[in-house]
Amino acid sequence: MRQQVNSMDTLLIATGLTKAFEPSEKVVDRVSFSVNRHEIFAILGPSGCGKTTTLRILAGFEHPDEGEVVLNGRTLARNGSASRNSVCVEPEERGIGFVFQDYALFPHLSVIRNVMFGLRNAPRKQREERALEILCMMGLREFRDRSPFELSGGQQQRVALARAIAPTPELILLDEPFSNLDAVLRQSTRDEIRSLLKKAGMTAVLVTHDQEEALSFADRIAVMNNGRIEQIGTPEEVYYRPRTRFVAQFLGTTNLITAEAIGATALTEFGRVNLDRPATGRVTLSIRPEHLTVEKPNRHYDNYLGEIISREFKGHDITYRVRIKARECLVHTDNRNHFRAGDQVNVRP
Repeated sequence: MRQQVNSMDTLLIATGLTKAFEPSEKVVDRVSFSVNRHEIFAILGPSGCGKTTTLRILAGFEHPDEGEVVLNGRTLARNGSASRNSVCVEPEERGIGFVFQDYALFPHLSVIRNVMFGLRNAPRKQREERALEILCMMGLREFRDRSPFELSGGQQQRVALARAIAPTPELILLDEPFSNLDAVLRQSTRDEIRSLLKKAGMTAVLVTHDQEEALSFADRIAVMNNGRIEQIGTPEEVYYRPRTRFVAQFLGTTNLITAEAIGATALTEFGRVNLDRPATGRVTLSIRPEHLTVEKPNRHYDNYLGEIISREFKGHDITYRVRIKARECLVHTDNRNHFRAGDQVNVRP
């Protein structure tokens, strides 16, 4: 899948990346995408889909069997039958920062010395000044002399990011950076890191299996499955207008419904719905549960009468499973709608 981009705004271009560790099994299969300057780009997919291998190819930890990686006009990797000359720039020479899943901080070094480690080619005084500048930006100045084990998980995450940012790389790569944090800390750390990346004007590629994380953190998302990218778009585009069944189901709960389309609308078991683009004939619709509601039976909608099968109270909202004709669907409503299993209802889009 090739993205049409403005070359003046494009920092990273990956074209046709392919990698196989076993001859018959491609972990990454002809993956292409681009990342714009100052953009946070997420590669989202389930475990084993090839997203981390793709990130390692960008970093230079793996060399592609085929394909090309270009950063700011400079070819970092190139391989394949169509390539005249194979190219493989060493990781430390790529101008790319990498934040590992386990942070990879040096336990015997203080916070400031961990950050200084990424500045080995500068005089000591300059390294210390730059490290202190980054720690101040990260809100970690007061922790400069502490050891990593004296910090919380979120603070360790910020130190790892500070070390990656300190050399002023052109690109930051983040490998499942929030997976080791508990749910409460994950949310706050995610917000902080996103704000810091934007404040620093950095370009970043994030790899994650967490749908909520990708939707809330990234400017654009590439959804990956079985080594291939199935869709690239903004969070709103991939959530509301999925191009494949996998994308629709992986990006949260959805109702996949077969319907008959006539132009801008389609006829379903619960009435006529508007389509995001015109279509004719048999189609499969993805309708999110929050885009449906349940109402008390109305004689004008007798053809769309359903029965509540189950009810799941979640505090701020309620999820109903409703059987309508021969189909079951999920409906999310606010907690002011009160129905019980066995109640007759109309499902309305």
